[in-house]
Amino acid sequence: GCDGSVLLDDTDTIQSEKEANANNDSARGFDAVDRMKALLEASCPATVSCADIVTIASERSVFLALPSLNHSILLKNANQTSFFESFLESMIRTGNLSPLTGTEGEIRLNCSVVNANLAAGLDSLLVSSI
Repeated sequence: GCDGSVLLDDTDTIQSEKEANANNDSARGFDAVDRMKALLEASCPATVSCADIVTIASERSVFLALPSLNHSILLKNANQTSFFESFLESMIRTGNLSPLTGTEGEIRLNCSVVNANLAAGLDSLLVSSI
């Protein structure tokens, strides 16, 4: 997962994370990642790593998943001082969160489906936190 190993295909000697039963239908988009890698390899043979692909796919997924956001806002981390100040504020806010328990919380039965009350306020929450 974290090291990009989920991108590896099965071989005769190993079953990869990508095809493992535990990951069945939990991770998607491998075809897009494979197409990006093929295009990059064609332009830059023997120089593209899985880490490069994960980085590009992550960056592009933000733009594809959040088209309504002003992309210049997403690029504010180009200024390292501003980025780290904002990161510090975010970490302090995160540290002050308290989990909802009992009847106040929500149990997610399907990890690929966003909880209804979260989805309703997600856009305004994202914009206000940027």
